Amino acid sequence: MRHRAEQLLHSGVTTARDLGDHGGLALRLAAEVSDRRTPGPTIVSAGTPATTVGGRCHFLGGEVSGEAEIRDLVRRDRAAGAGVIKAMSPAAA
Repeated sequence: MRHRAEQLLHSGVTTARDLGDHGGLALRLAAEVSDRRTPGPTIVSAGTPATTVGGRCHFLGGEVSGEAEIRDLVRRDRAAGAGVIKAMSPAAA
């Protein structure tokens, strides 16, 4: 990810958005770029996307069921540095 961030910056990209990852990789990279430890564009990351149990991208760890779990995930994402919250809705039938 660091190499790709540097490539983006050198190609003229000044801001990139990441709409979900596992383990906060994009959030950590965003912090490195912000602290100027790693060259790259400003990264706005969602952290772990919220999804229904067994829903789209459930493997990223954001399965939630009910308001309390949704609020908890949003709070954790924000505390980790998320600049946007991603909610995965169920696929249309």
